[in-house]
Amino acid sequence: MNPNPTPENRSLDIAIVGAGAIGSSLGYFLKLGGADPWLVDPWTAHVEAINAGGLTVVTEDGEEQVSSRATIDPSKPGVMDVVILLTKANRLRDSVRDALPLIGPETQVFGLQNGLGHLEIISEVVPVEQILYGFCEIGGDLTAPGRVRPARAAGLISFKPVRGDVDDKVSTLVELLAAGGINLQHSPDIDQAIWSKLAINCSFNAACGLTRLDSAQISRQPDTAALVESVIGEVIAVAEAKGISIDRNHVDEFIAMASQVGHHPSMAQDVMTKRRTEIESLNGAVVREGAHVGIPTPVNDTITRLVRILEATYDEQF
Repeated sequence: MNPNPTPENRSLDIAIVGAGAIGSSLGYFLKLGGADPWLVDPWTAHVEAINAGGLTVVTEDGEEQVSSRATIDPSKPGVMDVVILLTKANRLRDSVRDALPLIGPETQVFGLQNGLGHLEIISEVVPVEQILYGFCEIGGDLTAPGRVRPARAAGLISFKPVRGDVDDKVSTLVELLAAGGINLQHSPDIDQAIWSKLAINCSFNAACGLTRLDSAQISRQPDTAALVESVIGEVIAVAEAKGISIDRNHVDEFIAMASQVGHHPSMAQDVMTKRRTEIESLNGAVVREGAHVGIPTPVNDTITRLVRILEATYDEQF
């Protein structure tokens, strides 16, 4: 932990809206870099645990209690310099409206949801010149209220301002995250990166949720490689029809890494706790985009329908 953040770091007010596994992990990395972000989340038990004893962070070296500020009330912290939206895609419309007390005319708003469609939702209530969108390649497991096991994974957050240049607030955020071991990278080709990440998420997230296996366990099954290839092939075909080129090498490298790490993707975690998943922003979005450009997506369509059935019948399942 950096005990002596610079004055510049102290002056940057940051709120993470959606302090689940990824949000809490990102809060920890920001603390390592010298920041003191607010963690804003509706899960009362999680917030109370953090405020009572700090965020419990579990790493390979053991556990540490990290002093953190948390609230269920988005109006409590006041207007921020930077608001990072890490709410699940299926709650984004409500959460960004709830977060408006945090957002002033100079606030930079990061949308880092999985999948497609979050930029359009955020821009319904936030001026586009204040929005940055992208995705993050860090991981984490929220194992209990106030207790997180962070994973840097690729340790990368890619973003692009919708309009304009990177301002001083974002430059400071880059420095803070770098000090915490995370690379915040301005990516002019963000749509290519988003679709590459979409291919990764579509290949494993739903499959792990449906089979109740982590990424390493499912990778050891003989049918998994063919399933993953079919899903990715459809994503690539739709992206190419839209004029977007996917970095297949990056996709393959990330999947190979995930195959060695026993991680439950966010959709699998949602299924464990019988919550709505992000299927409509992932495989479901591929199906919708495929229909728009005339590309068939039968494998992604089947996966989407199976997850919808799963969500709709949690209370009926054995």
